Amino acid sequence: MIPLEIEIPYLRVSLKDIINEEDQQKERLQQLEALDEKRINAFEHLRAYHTSIKREYDKKIKPKEFQIVYFVLLKNMSNTTTSQEHKGKFQPNWVCPYLITTNFVTRAYKLSYLEGREVKKTYNRRYLK
Repeated sequence: MIPLEIEIPYLRVSLKDIINEEDQQKERLQQLEALDEKRINAFEHLRAYHTSIKREYDKKIKPKEFQIVYFVLLKNMSNTTTSQEHKGKFQPNWVCPYLITTNFVTRAYKLSYLEGREVKKTYNRRYLK
């Protein structure tokens, strides 16, 4: 009970002497069960909302699929704002063409230079163009 309920008599306070303690506990349990049901309904509504938003977003997105022997450009990581060695905004956004040599199931790609040397790292498709 909060202090405000003492000064302004609510139904629960005014019926305190009339209703016995067992009935009050049963009523409280019913309220808690109803609260759980409301939470579940709200969660399901939120999940349906997120699903519809994702569906609308995915309509506009066309995933990039690359095959072996495609020429691709690699995103210039030194040009991003998260880079430690920030080179400035006048650097190119994409760097020299590479050749895809291996296509992994996880949509990662192994690249090689045009001369044939392998690049040490693998890159996700979001960094390729």
